[in-house]
Amino acid sequence: MKKYKLTLLLLVLFATAALASDEAGTWVSADFYKDLGSRWQLGVGTELRVCDNFKSVDRWQVKANATFKACSFLKLYTSYEFHLKWKQNNLNEKEMFPRHRAKFDLVFHGKVAKYLKLSLRERYQFTHTSGVNATPSVNEHHLRSKFKMDFPVKEWTPYISYEVYNRIDKGFKFDEMRFAAGTVYSINPHHDITLGYLLDMKPDANNCFNKRVHVIQIGYTFKW
Repeated sequence: MKKYKLTLLLLVLFATAALASDEAGTWVSADFYKDLGSRWQLGVGTELRVCDNFKSVDRWQVKANATFKACSFLKLYTSYEFHLKWKQNNLNEKEMFPRHRAKFDLVFHGKVAKYLKLSLRERYQFTHTSGVNATPSVNEHHLRSKFKMDFPVKEWTPYISYEVYNRIDKGFKFDEMRFAAGTVYSINPHHDITLGYLLDMKPDANNCFNKRVHVIQIGYTFKW
């Protein structure tokens, strides 16, 4: 138990140090899943993102998703999300934009040691942001690749991950990357709590990844 307390302490200290610069925020989520047989899983969820050093809302979303276990090492996943996104419009004013997003995943996964699981996720993501007033609608197509390592030990599952975004409709432009670390605590077979830190990096006008956001992630999952 001591090493898991140490992991959480290091995670908090690392996030606290990061918050001293750049921008900070928090993402709070709740997800609910239902197994249908041995291969299908359906789910719904919601998430609230706070940005600007915890001063304003960045995004609120609801989603519905489905997962199909194709074989022991491959899962297929699809989801639809509806967002209310607060961002700058063409008049340089912050405004709320409705947004629709669809995701399609291939997830390759496997256990390579007693306390080590690896996964590689390839995601196609389509996003439609509705036009508001003087700001026209926008469509975006991304390929998101994510590599993740889980270290399950009893009720604890610490993890680390790295993700890159490529903008398909702009010549496969590399436009975002994320590093994440945290842990999942299983209260019982039905209830999980997640606590994590995420560093989100985007390029600035000079194509340098100097736009950084430090995020504290808090999540709850219910499975039945």
